Amino acid sequence: MENLALQIQLLNNTVQAQNNPMDARLDAIQKQMNVFGNQLNNVEQILLGTLGTQFLTPEQRNVILRKINKSLEGNTPLQQLANGEGHIPPNFPGSKSLALSLTEVQLDGLLAFYDLPLEGDETAKLQRFLQFIGLF
Repeated sequence: MENLALQIQLLNNTVQAQNNPMDARLDAIQKQMNVFGNQLNNVEQILLGTLGTQFLTPEQRNVILRKINKSLEGNTPLQQLANGEGHIPPNFPGSKSLALSLTEVQLDGLLAFYDLPLEGDETAKLQRFLQFIGLF
């Protein structure tokens, strides 16, 4: 029985020793992916600044802004999306936490501005708006 326990311990040690280099490689890959993600966001920001409203339709611009919003962390300011005519509402939430705390009246106004359906309860309206701006 002791021999079996010793063999199991040796096997565990071997597996752990093999996993440590893999864990380090996975961490390095994750860090590199984060760098690429940041670089992509920078390219998107440059494209928006360079092309802006000159060459992109409001919906094309919104596609990029949704991707940026999805990648934001903490209370980083949200990218403001335009409606079909290129206008941005004056009450667009400035951060994810502000978006999550919108009242039903505010949601109704934003959904109407973006010509999105108004039906459902407050939770459904919030989900619809958050999905529209790229947070979910």
